[in-house]
Amino acid sequence: MRIADLGLSAPIDGCSCLNEQHDLNNHRCCDLGKLYQIAGTECLLAPEIRAYLGEGKVHQGYDGQAVDVFNAGIVLFNLLFATGPFHSASADDDYYKHIFENDSRGFWNKQVKRNLDVGSLSPKVLKLVECLIDADPKRRPSVQMTIKITKRLI
Repeated sequence: MRIADLGLSAPIDGCSCLNEQHDLNNHRCCDLGKLYQIAGTECLLAPEIRAYLGEGKVHQGYDGQAVDVFNAGIVLFNLLFATGPFHSASADDDYYKHIFENDSRGFWNKQVKRNLDVGSLSPKVLKLVECLIDADPKRRPSVQMTIKITKRLI
């Protein structure tokens, strides 16, 4: 399954290939650019974006692929449990604060208290969800690694 909402896409800073006729498959500048615009549903924004909500722009930029991985984790959680994993990806959120604190047991215990059938899933699937929604974008797996891990779990 592929999910995309190009209405919520954002331009990559310094990437001329978005304005010119280039072969995007052979042009690498887009892979190196950073995103600065805030796009998406507020309660589902990755933590590295949420910090800048009042300003309307992320000043130091963020890695769009890491944010895509974060959002894939939210989609996966929704597919597994038919509900979202938290109300907002912030340290103040009753559920997500456990992810911020690297407390996976606390996170899943909170989900069990919501009557989610966490026990029906393998520990590897639960760990994948945790990794995808990690508060630190540098600890999230790459898109390629996420695909590789997912194929092993199927």
